[in-house]
Amino acid sequence: MAKLRNSKPPIHSRIYRITKRITEPVISPFQNNSNSQRGKTMYKTILVALDTDEDCSSVFDQALDLAKSTNATLDLLGVLTPANDDTIPLTAYYPDFGGYPLTVDAETWESCRKRYKAYKENGKAVLMRFAEQAAAVGVQTKVTQAEDTPGRAICDRAKAKAIDLIVVGSHGRKGLSEIFMGSVSNYVMHRAPCSVLVVHTPPNNQKQNTTAEVAESVA
Repeated sequence: MAKLRNSKPPIHSRIYRITKRITEPVISPFQNNSNSQRGKTMYKTILVALDTDEDCSSVFDQALDLAKSTNATLDLLGVLTPANDDTIPLTAYYPDFGGYPLTVDAETWESCRKRYKAYKENGKAVLMRFAEQAAAVGVQTKVTQAEDTPGRAICDRAKAKAIDLIVVGSHGRKGLSEIFMGSVSNYVMHRAPCSVLVVHTPPNNQKQNTTAEVAESVA
């Protein structure tokens, strides 16, 4: 049975789902590749999708614990998207195209380019700080920024780099909010080529007991 790829799946699509309060990392028991035979080296590379505009430390911490216990490499991914910085016009996310929209004057366009550069550099700095934390405990990392919609960027990276596990955060959007606005974690769960660990993070950067949801795309 083919995976759902080209259209947004219904809210009640059949997926394996485990939700529980946790104090230790949770590893999905469902695998759609031969990694399940590797024991402690089950995961060679873990893709960590980090929203560098928010407190994503809980997502990173879960991934780091898994990497230490499985001797995996962390692939830290930050996605540059208008959804993360609504002060920058969409067209500013393609600053290398040359020229600028006829409806935007040169001064405004240059201001957008500068803000975009700062936005990108700040995101990279956050990723590098996480990379330094990982290096301090002996975990190897790769750092990447992508310009795309978050869900697609995460899945594309996972496919291109043969990722074994994706770790992504979720703010627990429910009901109409999820239907109309969608969810990055929901998109990834239905389209990822590998196992997915969804770390539920509190809204508005508030601290609370961490919960995790382990979901596997149905083949």
